[in-house]
Parts: sequence; structure tokens; C-alpha cells
Amino acid sequence: YSQCGEDGILKEIFRRLPCRSSRSCVDIGAWDGEHLSNTRNLFQSKDTVWRGLLIEADEERATQCRQLYQSQGKSHVDVWCGLVGLEGVTSLTHLLQQYNVDVDFDFLNIDVDGADYHLWRNCCVEGKYHPLVVCVEFNPTIPNDIVFIQEANTHVHKGNSLLALVELGKELGYKLVVTTTWNAIFVSEELFSTLLQDDVKQYD
Repeated sequence: YSQCGEDGILKEIFRRLPCRSSRSCVDIGAWDGEHLSNTRNLFQSKDTVWRGLLIEADEERATQCRQLYQSQGKSHVDVWCGLVGLEGVTSLTHLLQQYNVDVDFDFLNIDVDGADYHLWRNCCVEGKYHPLVVCVEFNPTIPNDIVFIQEANTHVHKGNSLLALVELGKELGYKLVVTTTWNAIFVSEELFSTLLQDDVKQYD
């Protein structure tokens, strides 16, 4: 479902992380729930029950997303239609509290073509949330040695450089695992070594 193989990468990341009987994710910019989705494959997992909050600003797409999961009887998947803001009742922190999302939920996916950097930072700094894995979109037209952070405005769509996100990740306690053309995937620092264990065993 994903644009550049992110769902396969995520499947392998979660395979290597400590098991949980159920997991939860938050997807900002979920579209219709399938098109270029980084979370659709998770919800179809046969090994783990995934719960989630899918956020989509376009009303028609959000309706399609809601219908998709309702038709499959997945009552543990919520869909919120609206533009996530950086403060107030539409802020990500407020929405996570409203939907009783755990502080250490498993996966945060941010794809809003603009204020991705600020949404991630606000979630962790102001909201005190610390998802285990984060996938966030960057602007690949900006060279990797440049720190560019667009203004904190959800109506601006310049995006942010990869280096800016890497530095933010360090500030928030994350390490970069992999990048695709558009997305950077980070894992919480305390879990990073766990990802490497299979590879270490392979070469021992």
C-alpha cells in the first residue's frame, strides 16, 4: 500500500521489537485508508491486533476511510476528519488525549506536506508522548546537509529537510533507522539496539 515500500520496512521493524499483544498507531494524513498508506498493512496483520486513530482533513477521503474499516467490523479503528493544528482543540496533543491514546503508543505516521516537523515536536514536547516508532515526511528536494524548518503554519507546504528531522529526533530521543524517497523512519533510542540483534547474530 505504501508509496516506497515503507509498510514492508515497518513490518520488519515491529517484528524485531519486543512483542506486544496489541499495538496502536496514529496516522496523520491517512487519505482513504489505503492509497499510499503506511498503516493499512499493519491493520491487516494476522499476528497482532492493531488499534488506531486515522486523521484526514479531506471530508470525502475521511468518509471513505471510515467506511473501509466499518465494513470490516474494525471498531478499534477511529477516524477523525479535520486539519490538525498546532494549538488548541485541534492540536495533536488534544486529539490524542480525546481518543485516550497511550503515552508510549507504538507508531506515529505524519504526512501533511508541510508542518510535519512541528507536529512531531509538539506531540513529544508539549504532549509528553513518546511513540516507539515514527515515520515522518521530509522534502527530498532540499540537500541533506541543509537544516531547513518551515514556519510553524499548517497552511504552508514547504516541508522540512531530512537533516532538520534527524536533529529533532536526537532532541526527542530517537535514532534514524532508514529513509525512503519521501519518508524518514525513526525508532526510540532505547530500542535501537534491539533492531540490530538479528544482524549481529547473523555475522557472529
